Amino acid sequence: MVFLSRAHLAISLFKRWILRTLQGGVPHNYLEDYFNEFVFRFNRRKSASRGKLLFRLAQQATPIDPIPYKIISVTRRIAVG
Repeated sequence: MVFLSRAHLAISLFKRWILRTLQGGVPHNYLEDYFNEFVFRFNRRKSASRGKLLFRLAQQATPIDPIPYKIISVTRRIAVG
């Protein structure tokens, strides 16, 4: 039973977070998204560099490759001109 003590801790923290933050009203189709947010926060709760939290969140929110300026400028000239 000692093996599962950390799992029980994480589950109880998640339940408390849902009840406190969202007042227990979580639609089932959004439950996975809320769980992913909880895991993101839980894994970074002791982060030494708090500034990187927003940076990492932005990285995960935009999982696309950067677009080179040449492509943007060519597309803009075609659209304008």
